[in-house]
Amino acid sequence: MVKLQTAALDRFFLTAGILILLFALILAGISLAGRRIQKAAGLDARTLVFTQWWQDELEPEALESLVQDFERRNPEIRIKLDSRPYMEIRDRLAYPRSADAGRWDGSAPKGDILGLDPQWLYELVQAKRLESLTSYRKRDPADGGALEALLDADPGAPYAEWAAPVVSFMIPLFYNIDIFRAAGFDRPPKSWTEFKHYAKTSADPEQNRAGFALSLSAQDPYGVYRDIFSWFWASGASMTYKGRLRFDNQRVIECLTLLGELHQQKLLVSDPFQKTGRDRLKEFTAGSIAMMLGSVSDIRLIRDSDISFGITTIPNPAGYFGKPRFGMINWYAGINRSSRHKKDAWAFLQFLAERSALIASQAAAVPGNPGAAANYIKDDPLYSKAYDIYEAGEIQEELVGFPRVGMLEAILREELRPMLEGRQSPEETARAVQRRWEAEE
Repeated sequence: MVKLQTAALDRFFLTAGILILLFALILAGISLAGRRIQKAAGLDARTLVFTQWWQDELEPEALESLVQDFERRNPEIRIKLDSRPYMEIRDRLAYPRSADAGRWDGSAPKGDILGLDPQWLYELVQAKRLESLTSYRKRDPADGGALEALLDADPGAPYAEWAAPVVSFMIPLFYNIDIFRAAGFDRPPKSWTEFKHYAKTSADPEQNRAGFALSLSAQDPYGVYRDIFSWFWASGASMTYKGRLRFDNQRVIECLTLLGELHQQKLLVSDPFQKTGRDRLKEFTAGSIAMMLGSVSDIRLIRDSDISFGITTIPNPAGYFGKPRFGMINWYAGINRSSRHKKDAWAFLQFLAERSALIASQAAAVPGNPGAAANYIKDDPLYSKAYDIYEAGEIQEELVGFPRVGMLEAILREELRPMLEGRQSPEETARAVQRRWEAEE
């Protein structure tokens, strides 16, 4: 009897053991299958965050499509888009409110890949927020691809080690062809003398039409750079000397005098300090402005209106016979030094460089990068004109690597108001900017 009970117990435990083993094998199989499904779906991939302001300035879903293309080629990497306004990224990344400039501010973007304006580079490098790209080129020379070529194109540039160019936007003079024709002009102005004459002849207070526009609102991220600094560079002026600000020089004062005269003669758009670039663009497309400075990306937006317009180089002062000189609005990208996936971020930077022509076409950028003159440039007369200006001209990157560019713009914006209102001369304005800058050093 005891033997029978023992045998029954043995069979019970054997059966139970077999069932437990089978159950464990089933669970292991399910787990393995789940991991395979996760891997196939990319759920087990390394995720990198790409912080930028570009998404809203590209064609709809353009950036998402680019990311999907990269992920198809690199199934072990996922890119999460962190899209923020330009000024939020600038203020929290380049100028964070932190007592320790060497550490991330609590509100600063922490993306693995960072969309950058090269004018922020001084602050970012000083704060040790960017990974050196040079180290990755040495450790992982890759295949000599597009990014390698771009970084080698100008090895002396102050940004070459820390950020890679993606696309650039020229700043030409836009003009309303119909307004010019009605005023008796068959071509755009070439000199300051012609420019003042065109502005005066084209302005019409009764129709609320300005000869020229400035948009200097603090909410316009490019206002001072585009509408003021561009005049300095086109005239042959420089604001710096041997890495230090020298704002109170004669050529800068002459440019300020030109803009002051336009305002005093009521040839400028009203309330320039309340206007953003978008406000000015609306007024231009409504036929309320004869001339303005703008990014070539504005071409696509203006074409949605009914006006006839053209672009040209910024007019020069008497006695200037050099090449056209112009600033560029730039999109660069760098690697966050605190990223845990720097090698993957480097791969994404290489991918962006390889797709620079495509990004340029989707952003309406002219030019993109060296060798990135896409077909849309060659086949379109306005973009072709912009590219010709670029090819014949000289890019000015005076403020790349210069400290506190945002502060310089803020000081100049504040000092321009009393000048345009006639309460301060151009000479006094230039000296005030220089004095305030030196007081902050």
